[in-house]
Amino acid sequence: MRRAGRDGDGASASPTKGDDVTIGLLLPEKANTRYDKFDYPIIKSKVTELTHKKGTVRYANADADAARQAGQMQTMIDEKVDVILLDAVDSHGIAGEVKKAKEAGIPVIAYDRLAEGPIDAYISFDNELVGEVQGRSLLEALGSGWTPPTRSS
Repeated sequence: MRRAGRDGDGASASPTKGDDVTIGLLLPEKANTRYDKFDYPIIKSKVTELTHKKGTVRYANADADAARQAGQMQTMIDEKVDVILLDAVDSHGIAGEVKKAKEAGIPVIAYDRLAEGPIDAYISFDNELVGEVQGRSLLEALGSGWTPPTRSS
């Protein structure tokens, strides 16, 4: 686990913990079942695997409520989690909590959507690959007899 240096630039980052880490996972909503059924279980499983069953994930879902997510993040800051993985409900509105986490020495990784404030990293999916896969799937579903419509002038 790497923790950003106190100066905030990450240049002085150094390992500070072994496998006994706590990851704060803040996901944005429940309407899309992906977060509870896929993202959280996959992240939890990977943390367990990579930390030899010593790491934990503290999970909170804001149910599309930006104020709730801000409170959840503050709780994780107060509990001194080691890293926060954040998929923000409101990318602009969460900036104050991102700053508080930075001041507390807790790296924040923006997940799936960029968040404002002094984030340490941003991770997301490959948008171009997603488009290619969707296009191939659509063509397969239409079948080999489908031809695109012609444009009339």
